[in-house]
Amino acid sequence: MTGKKEEAKVVFESLGQSTTELNSLESQDQKEEPLFQSKYRKPIIYAVLLAVFNQLTGINAILYYAPRIFEMAGFSRELAFLQPIFIGGTNLLFTLIGMSIIDKYGRKKLLLERERSECSYS
Repeated sequence: MTGKKEEAKVVFESLGQSTTELNSLESQDQKEEPLFQSKYRKPIIYAVLLAVFNQLTGINAILYYAPRIFEMAGFSRELAFLQPIFIGGTNLLFTLIGMSIIDKYGRKKLLLERERSECSYS
């Protein structure tokens, strides 16, 4: 990437790898496209909206103040400090469930939609 091909060849040879891998890396580097193109507009907008929604829901504030909130709700001090662990565990569990559902049902549709939109821009 920095134009030091001879040094890279020496490193590849010292690692026991062929220079064909170096050539494939060079070709991949030349094929890279800029991120902010019209064909990537929708996924970028969705990612930004997801991040905004995550901040607007206030889950970070709930987790930060959870011990105080649960203590004020009548839980003992010990249980109040355990509640964020339960909340975090529930968050992790349902994130994993959501990821598996997306992988099973939605990812293929998303990829097909992306390919179809790329063909229409060409």
